[in-house]
Amino acid sequence: MVVSRLLSQPNYKIELTQAFPQSGEFSRMALKLNLFQGGSSASSINLSGYSAFIRVKNDTVIGRLPFFGERYSGNSNRPNNGIRFKGVPKKYSQSRIDNHYECQFTIRDQDYSTEFYELSITVYGNSKTTVSVTSSQRSTMRYTGIMTIKDQREGK
Repeated sequence: MVVSRLLSQPNYKIELTQAFPQSGEFSRMALKLNLFQGGSSASSINLSGYSAFIRVKNDTVIGRLPFFGERYSGNSNRPNNGIRFKGVPKKYSQSRIDNHYECQFTIRDQDYSTEFYELSITVYGNSKTTVSVTSSQRSTMRYTGIMTIKDQREGK
């Protein structure tokens, strides 16, 4: 599948398969407690069993990403510690660089309007992706996954 065709579609999904938190106390502790899937380490977490994705449908972006880093400020009593967003992104840009495409945008947290995320998504010719999420209140997370076109009839 050609990457330019994927990005020109207003209906695609990135299924995230691996997370790469900045090393911190949380990831080291969770590893010791055996909280991650097999094949994980403190710096590389297998996302099997998580519903981790970024979905683009028309002008709306929805994201559900697990978070394994450290919080610097903001509401630490959140019932959901993951990265969640849904809305129309701000400062959207997309460009082709050599054999891949890059997309950047800013979007607010779905539940807490004081937190926002800057996402940088790189899509390669084989539909593999890397995603970097920089938060206004947490450590940076990086993810890898696969991008697919969703059927317009799916309604999701």
